[in-house]
Amino acid sequence: MPQIAWRIIVVVIAAVFLTLLVPPLLGLLGITLAGNAYQIIKICLALIAICYIIWGGTVVFPKIQ
Repeated sequence: MPQIAWRIIVVVIAAVFLTLLVPPLLGLLGITLAGNAYQIIKICLALIAICYIIWGGTVVFPKIQ
């Protein structure tokens, strides 16, 4: 059960960063997206996150000395 909690934390952090990073990155590349396309990207991100939470591997953090 603790591994699921860690995977949820990792997914939340990654999803926030990707949600904030994708629009400026695409704007920098000169690609404009309609609202529907950005909505599809967010849905795909959510599906990938759910798959990672359910079937993801163990999260191993380095030991602090």
